Amino acid sequence: MVKMIWRTFRILLIVTVVEVACAITLTGILPQIILNVFYILMSAAKAFYIVSIFMHLKFAVKYMMVTILVPRCFLL
Repeated sequence: MVKMIWRTFRILLIVTVVEVACAITLTGILPQIILNVFYILMSAAKAFYIVSIFMHLKFAVKYMMVTILVPRCFLL
């Protein structure tokens, strides 16, 4: 269990570092709408991963997608 938590931490850390690096280096180079879409997709990927690992929903992918994507449609 501890190895899984550290593995999850490392994966989320890498994704977050990529997000921050893109925010620092690509702001002003790419249009803001492209960056916003990128941030939303990366955040959704992190949410998907957290839910699949810690809520043990790895095998219920269809329902997890609905759980994450339907509220996002209402927010957008």
